[in-house]
Amino acid sequence: MKIKTIIWMFNIVILFSFLFVFFMPVFFLGWDYSRTFWSANWYLVLLFAAVLALLNGYFRLNWSLFSALERESWNDVAAVLEKRIFERNRRTISNVRILVNSYIVTSRTADIARLETDLRNHAPSVLTKTCLLFGITHLLTNNGEDIERYYGEFREKTRGAVQRWTRWHYAFGLLLLERGDEAKAVLTALLDESRDDLLTAFTGFLLEPVLGAEDPERTVLAAKTGELRERNSPARWKQMTDRRKNEIHVLVLSRLLQDIEAWLFPPPTKTP
Repeated sequence: MKIKTIIWMFNIVILFSFLFVFFMPVFFLGWDYSRTFWSANWYLVLLFAAVLALLNGYFRLNWSLFSALERESWNDVAAVLEKRIFERNRRTISNVRILVNSYIVTSRTADIARLETDLRNHAPSVLTKTCLLFGITHLLTNNGEDIERYYGEFREKTRGAVQRWTRWHYAFGLLLLERGDEAKAVLTALLDESRDDLLTAFTGFLLEPVLGAEDPERTVLAAKTGELRERNSPARWKQMTDRRKNEIHVLVLSRLLQDIEAWLFPPPTKTP
């Protein structure tokens, strides 16, 4: 739907709602009471007008961005957001997320690194909250030292799901550096904490090769993978992973995700 149409519909709905509220005292109580009510509450009309003006002002200020998004002109989207971030210092999480995604669509990975440097200097808290987005440039290098250093920086600064994924990527970097014992400790703790089926599968896949035959963690891993298979059929798993690919840090690991799916749902053994 065209953005202009959405804005017009928005204004019509809001205006109709206000008129309904405005005339409701007339319908139920008559004109005399209505005049008395609105003479005492006239400021509500001004409040409504102010809210409507603010919302339309928001659309107007963001018109260039909305129209570029509607046209899917990602270079124009990037140009608008670069001006906001680098010239007007509006380094908000939403601006940063959209700009990074526009860089990804247009394959401008060098610009992602430039934006990361800018946030390090001017808005480190925003970089921390969006560290999984910026991790794409580090993952694509497949350089264990770079991956370990980058995610190691954020694994204690982040919280919740972002922290758990950051720790997984950190362990991935450790494995690339052949530091299996350190990776094992990180992954074992993560396997116990994770309530996200996708993260649990990613964790188990990395953990299994570094476990010894007699390690007690094997029992935990077997139980976790059994639970995953009970909750997810192959078809349901594919639906879930396809949906999660809108998360950049998952999308960039699509090839690994294929290996994980084969590990989690091995083909049935043929009987002679």
